[in-house]
Amino acid sequence: MHASSLPVTDHGEQRESAMAQHPIEIKKILIISMHRHC
Repeated sequence: MHASSLPVTDHGEQRESAMAQHPIEIKKILIISMHRHC
């Protein structure tokens, strides 16, 4: 149980750090993905 929960927290930390490093690029990706969905 604990072993499987560890990678999930690691991914969350990596996502947070990536957003802090490249917020503009992530915003662009989100906008593009939303436009594609529409």
